[in-house]
Amino acid sequence: MDFDRHGHGRKKLASGRLLKIKRIVIVRHRIGIGASTGLGNPSKELLNNRGTLNPIVKKMAKEAVRLYFGKWEGCDYEVDVDYVKLGIEPAYFGENLKIICIRKNIGNSFLRTGRAFGMYGSGIKSKYRFYSDYKINGKFKKFVDRWHGKLFQQKKIKK
Repeated sequence: MDFDRHGHGRKKLASGRLLKIKRIVIVRHRIGIGASTGLGNPSKELLNNRGTLNPIVKKMAKEAVRLYFGKWEGCDYEVDVDYVKLGIEPAYFGENLKIICIRKNIGNSFLRTGRAFGMYGSGIKSKYRFYSDYKINGKFKKFVDRWHGKLFQQKKIKK
């Protein structure tokens, strides 16, 4: 099933009816018409909601929403070959930034937190805390350890 950029999709049932579906886990937390109207923050978004959302990434997103983004009931995402990012970007002054990034090299995985000090979510002051900065039994390390192996499975090469 294909979803548009707003998270809406349609599926044709066997009876011929169209079933409208709205993706619940992934939300867009920005003003999308900012460049053409002059409203909003025209800078490039930190999470572009692009990439393949396979079942493993969807399960990880649901758990991340439960653990980190419960206040928003969803999050933005970015999926690439080397990393998976989930998070919330600020859309207005004073809103918080929280991005979880799990990278292929587990030591480069990080949690980025911050706050917007400019209009429409601009002027973000943030800090990065990397995987090595957390305690062994910390919530972030447990989350990364649980999902890293599932996201970046190495296929064995047969000779």
